[in-house]
Amino acid sequence: MWGYNPAGCVASAVLTAVAYPNPGQVDASGVAMTMQYRQDGMVSDVRVDAAPTPNESANPRYYVRAVDGGGQPVGAAVGFQLGNFPRELTGGDFGVAYRFVIRACNVWSGVEVCGPYSDPVTAPAASITFEFQPEPPSYDGTTWTWSTPPQNGALTPRYFCGASTVSPDDPPDGQVVTANSCRPGAAVAPGDAGLYVQIDGRGHVYRG
Repeated sequence: MWGYNPAGCVASAVLTAVAYPNPGQVDASGVAMTMQYRQDGMVSDVRVDAAPTPNESANPRYYVRAVDGGGQPVGAAVGFQLGNFPRELTGGDFGVAYRFVIRACNVWSGVEVCGPYSDPVTAPAASITFEFQPEPPSYDGTTWTWSTPPQNGALTPRYFCGASTVSPDDPPDGQVVTANSCRPGAAVAPGDAGLYVQIDGRGHVYRG
């Protein structure tokens, strides 16, 4: 490179320009996702396992950002690695199928070279929490009771109570369910009781 002024010209030392490869845009249709139970079965959430790009990346880094129903960004972008749970990282809601965009970056000598964000991607099912507030349901020897049921937007729980093996596939007879309780139709000794909570076809069993 040369520089000059009225006194004359001078050349710099030899410079080398390096063009770092760009991974390109993540293919939204190829993003591989699965719904996984986490936190001892208390949460069913979407995990992202693959985010293909047209150009291979030897040291990829990803960013995810939640979007609304119209595809507009909601909140800040968050750094992300494959095999993690983007809804949790960006603070997405339970009770809806998480919707997001993702982009890939190559990292070269500390420099990030990023492709554009993908088209919006939607999880295959709603993210669900089975956590009651402020405490989990308790069994007093006759009835299960709780204060606030799991909060999943418009998705409401169904309850099945009886022995510890209780399930919707073999629903117990005679149970009495209210908004904050479930009494088995037949007596169940403490230690053998179960409360099956079903939300959006998925379930979690509390035992007491």
